[in-house]
Amino acid sequence: KTTYDDEVDEEATKKAREDDPEAAEVTKSVTNVKFDYEVVNSMKPLWLRPPKEVNETEHSEFYKSAFRAFDDPLRTIHF
Repeated sequence: KTTYDDEVDEEATKKAREDDPEAAEVTKSVTNVKFDYEVVNSMKPLWLRPPKEVNETEHSEFYKSAFRAFDDPLRTIHF
């Protein structure tokens, strides 16, 4: 997200007041960039979870998405 703020430019104001002591303050536009990150996937990966927490359906879905397969895996090993 980018925002723009107006701040007093000290140098430009000083130069303007050398010529005219009653000159108004000179401002400059300052760019502020802020990065907001959004957590897209909050689940722990399948391979980092204990084998007792992962069921057969999750193994099957992982296999199908990782290897672009349409059939179920013949065998699963999780250690």
